[in-house]
Amino acid sequence: MNRALLLFILALSLVAPSLARGDAALPDLVPQPFGAFVAINNVAHGDFVEGCAGGETNRRLLRFSLRTTNAGPGDLLLGNPQCPDCIAHPGASCGNPLFVCGTAHGHVHFNSFADAELLDGDGNVVASGRKRGFCILDSECPTFTYTCNFQGLTAGCSDVYTSNLPCQYIDITDANVPDGIYTLRVTSDPDNRIAEANEGNNVATLQVQIGGGPPTPTSAPTPAPLCAPMPRTN
Repeated sequence: MNRALLLFILALSLVAPSLARGDAALPDLVPQPFGAFVAINNVAHGDFVEGCAGGETNRRLLRFSLRTTNAGPGDLLLGNPQCPDCIAHPGASCGNPLFVCGTAHGHVHFNSFADAELLDGDGNVVASGRKRGFCILDSECPTFTYTCNFQGLTAGCSDVYTSNLPCQYIDITDANVPDGIYTLRVTSDPDNRIAEANEGNNVATLQVQIGGGPPTPTSAPTPAPLCAPMPRTN
């Protein structure tokens, strides 16, 4: 065997493990909170049971919307949750270990999609909440690829949760939050369950005003449908 062939075989042996692992471009989740406001709301019983709020009536809530963009070179692929009927089986495990049936909401949860914290002027956390993703998909995208039935996020596209959705808030009713300027800090994938191309940009902040006039009491917003009746095709 000549020297050139030996060198080729050696080089191939070094590359083969990477090929066998199926190395692929990774996603990169970048959060962007927006549209924060304080309101007095009653909340759904399911929100209370699942620990999003400390009670059900007259809760002082910091509501906000969240856009999560996949800025990486590869898609975020979560796949089919493979869950039973979550209404009939609250809290049940799903075939896909990333998901579980919510204990009270009647739908699928990805339990560590994002953390939200409210910080005072000294950087102390005065209240917090955890966003349970229920349908991670292409909300803003030229071509919709991922749906509630097969979840993920296309590279360059965004998933958006609006402020009227269940648990899309921090309950500040019982927290020590005097009027003033605060910082809303959101962390994507706080438990590091998703391999990303860049783990250093998972935190975003937004300055918010608490007080300066009483919030207007309103009824709880009507939740938007969790999923379209059929997967989107465009």
